[in-house]
Amino acid sequence: MGDILANRTYAVGAVIALVLVALAIVFFRTRLGTKLRAVSDDHVASWSVGISVEHAVAISWGLAGICAVAAGTLWGAAQGWTGRSPRCCSRPWPS
Repeated sequence: MGDILANRTYAVGAVIALVLVALAIVFFRTRLGTKLRAVSDDHVASWSVGISVEHAVAISWGLAGICAVAAGTLWGAAQGWTGRSPRCCSRPWPS
């Protein structure tokens, strides 16, 4: 067997994809996932059986933010973003 040549971006992408698959499994196999699905189906019915709708909505927004950061990180790494601002934005605004 020889050396395996892999791009770091693709390796990080694979790890993030595995984390997202794990989140999907958690979403369908845990009590938290059941609560989130119940709230997404019907807020009033979820509230009437004792589920904190505000807490579930906050968790879902947090998970959405985490997924968005992961997607942005992968996209930026794949596009070759270096973290430096473009030349047009490095100068101060004209007075």
